[in-house]
Amino acid sequence: TSNYQKLYENESMIISSNYLGVNLLRLMGFDGIDPFVDYVNDLSRDYPVIFENTYLAEKTENGELTQSETSAEINFYKSWEYYRIFN
Repeated sequence: TSNYQKLYENESMIISSNYLGVNLLRLMGFDGIDPFVDYVNDLSRDYPVIFENTYLAEKTENGELTQSETSAEINFYKSWEYYRIFN
């Protein structure tokens, strides 16, 4: 897969700023360098946009992103991110 193809895997091009760093690493070919990076890349496929207490998930039948309360996966991400920053 070329970097151009990797860039456009997300057809809607909607992305949270939380994913910019890990997406850059993925585009540069650094897949699998760290479990946290891999987890965040996987998370970005299911939850393209993360806010403080809500997220936008996969598209509905009419093409709109659904907004919901924070999920367990996002809570795990936030805890892991906090751990990485402060430890």
